[in-house]
Amino acid sequence: MIDPATGEVLERPLEVVAVDIAALDEQELAQLFPSPVQAAGALLKARQAVARAPYALRQAKDALKAAERDLKIAIARTTLELADQYPNLAVSERTRLAEADTRVIEAREAHDVAWLALEYAKDWNTALGRDVELLRSVNANMRAETK
Repeated sequence: MIDPATGEVLERPLEVVAVDIAALDEQELAQLFPSPVQAAGALLKARQAVARAPYALRQAKDALKAAERDLKIAIARTTLELADQYPNLAVSERTRLAEADTRVIEAREAHDVAWLALEYAKDWNTALGRDVELLRSVNANMRAETK
């Protein structure tokens, strides 16, 4: 919940809503469950999302590779610039100093964001697969019940 005056996100404990199924009439009970057409439509949409998942994963992997490349370049450039300022320092010492440079920090943050996006895409792909399996099961059960 968000406080409209301050915009602050307020956390509330999760509330359990009791459903008195015995008090529901037949129409209300029927509305709790999807129709066979709705279940089939949900399965089709889930399959379409699964078909797009490899493209999304490839984009996330490519973004991560680009971010890794940018990070390496930022570290290398900063290390070379530090060679002019600190000619007597070892390369490993200059590389550690380069980590404090704003360009390297920004590149590392971009890398972290790209890595998180890839992990999210992997989790989303897994969840889509589970959804399709669940919807296939629901559809199979509905077909058996409607016959």
